[in-house]
Amino acid sequence: MISRHKPMQVVLLNGPPKSGKDTIADALVQSIGPLWSVNYKLSSVLKATARAMFSLSDTQYNALERPENKDKKGYAGLSNKSWREVLISLSEDYIKSTYGEDFFGLATAKALNTFSSSGYSHVFISDSGFREEAETLVTMCPTCNFTLVRLYRSGTDFNNDSRSYWPNQTHVETHAVPLMNEIAVFNEGTVNQAVVDILSRLERMQ
Repeated sequence: MISRHKPMQVVLLNGPPKSGKDTIADALVQSIGPLWSVNYKLSSVLKATARAMFSLSDTQYNALERPENKDKKGYAGLSNKSWREVLISLSEDYIKSTYGEDFFGLATAKALNTFSSSGYSHVFISDSGFREEAETLVTMCPTCNFTLVRLYRSGTDFNNDSRSYWPNQTHVETHAVPLMNEIAVFNEGTVNQAVVDILSRLERMQ
């Protein structure tokens, strides 16, 4: 049984496209239970903004979110851009350059505090790719326990993606210290194997 007195666990999944982040995060939620856990994305605000810009219907948006369609240019009325290119351009060329590198971290921190006050035990963030955003989350949610899960999978990389395996460190005076706990997961088996591995290691960290 989940103790409601423990700090909320926030798990950031960091890995290249097609390494299994979303699939594993959804499976983790089902394993713990959707009443007490959620898969939330740092890109939620970004995708909502892009969707409004192009007046995308539910059908068009859901089609663009499928992995096989994210890199198709001109799909669902996006002119000569792919959905991935639209999101990267909107994020890097406008939002972050105008409102700061930590914009999406600040927006997500508000959601985390809401989840915490609502009694959630776990939040899985399946699209972590920038240290600045993670550092903002840690600063803005001091009562949460954070863990970075780095996902590795053969045949995947960060080519054509603005995210990366970000350095898990911050600076205290002149010393670099880990920003949060860290787990490396080599996703070469089944989804269930990855879920069991992550949950067992999270349990040992508590």
